[in-house]
Amino acid sequence: MDSGGFGTLTIMKSIIIDCEDTIASSGIITINVATTDVVTLKGLDFRAAPNMVPMAFGGAGLLQLENVKIRGWGYGGGTGLLCAPTGPAKLVMSNSTVSNNGTGGNIVIKPTNGAAVQGIFDRVTTVGSVFGIKADGSGHASGQIDVDVRDSVTAHNANNGFIAVSDAGQAPIHYKITRSTAFDNGLHGAVAWGAQAFMIVSGSSLTKNGTGLGQLNGATVATYTNNDVNFNTTTSAAPSRRSRSAERSRLFAATFPSSWPRLPRPSTSLLLFVL
Repeated sequence: MDSGGFGTLTIMKSIIIDCEDTIASSGIITINVATTDVVTLKGLDFRAAPNMVPMAFGGAGLLQLENVKIRGWGYGGGTGLLCAPTGPAKLVMSNSTVSNNGTGGNIVIKPTNGAAVQGIFDRVTTVGSVFGIKADGSGHASGQIDVDVRDSVTAHNANNGFIAVSDAGQAPIHYKITRSTAFDNGLHGAVAWGAQAFMIVSGSSLTKNGTGLGQLNGATVATYTNNDVNFNTTTSAAPSRRSRSAERSRLFAATFPSSWPRLPRPSTSLLLFVL
């Protein structure tokens, strides 16, 4: 695609838009595709007006975002990237920046109609909004939300960096953070809120936040104890600790349940042969 501004775009089928060797800016992109569709967007640069959502992912299917910039004006009620599918959906975002969006936050995953969503964020930076990457299970009781954040940064957000919100009776959230940084966020670097919010943090840095790591209102937060949680205003409440050996045991038990037939135990008799 040539360089230039392309205004509003609605995508309703599989497509690849590749702008990596050019500069393409867009006002609003709405993606509403079927379960079998794949949409790939590369190299796009958004500058959204206040109170707007420059990219909204509805419907279902797979959305892949590579080398994308979504930038707001730092005020208003807009959200940078809204993932609100009505059917099974997957979002894969890499090498991208979402910044300075309004009170709606930088990235929100909030499905409807009980849709299951999987979101992967690899080398994604979210800065300068109310929050960085939020998974929200409120509004429906089914459809699990899985979020995997790797090698990413969330910083300078007014409230929270990484956040999972889902109360009892709402959609479960499994939120995994690995080798990532939460820096200078007003409330929490990473936080889970509600009985259906589950978060695991491993090999990450949570520094200069209001609180480094939080678990609120019955949420579950686990850590491999290999995180750097320092220089925060308030000391984090101690999350549950998950050891590597315990995790391997859990996975082994899930793979080989106790109901499986057991092999006979070997004999402990010692036989000596004299030649």
